[in-house]
Amino acid sequence: MIAAPASAEIEAGLAEVVAGEAGFEQVLFRDPASPLDIVMAGVARIDPDGLHEAFGALLASYDCVIAFAGNWSDEAALAAAAMGRRVVLVAEAPDLDAALRRAGGALRALDLDIIGLAADHRHPSREAAA
Repeated sequence: MIAAPASAEIEAGLAEVVAGEAGFEQVLFRDPASPLDIVMAGVARIDPDGLHEAFGALLASYDCVIAFAGNWSDEAALAAAAMGRRVVLVAEAPDLDAALRRAGGALRALDLDIIGLAADHRHPSREAAA
């Protein structure tokens, strides 16, 4: 299960489930390229106060719930992290150590495992052509 950023085509997602405007049966869809069920973030801003119930429902149905947050310091992302055991922080390789230090300080009270993953957004085919 992945909660990802909303796109223009999405009418409802996790935000609307949390707000009571939609049910999971309306927002869940199967990724055609994998065995993942996906819930998009939705149209509205996610209310962090309602996440506990929503994540509880997801965890009752799935062995693993993955929540994507574009900004880990967002209030809803911190609320989601508080319900988990691990946080995977993705940052550009040169920025990873600093990002892990900032996240570690901010998330220390949550007693989470913080895993760093270095992203490399270089495009080798473009670099070779240059």
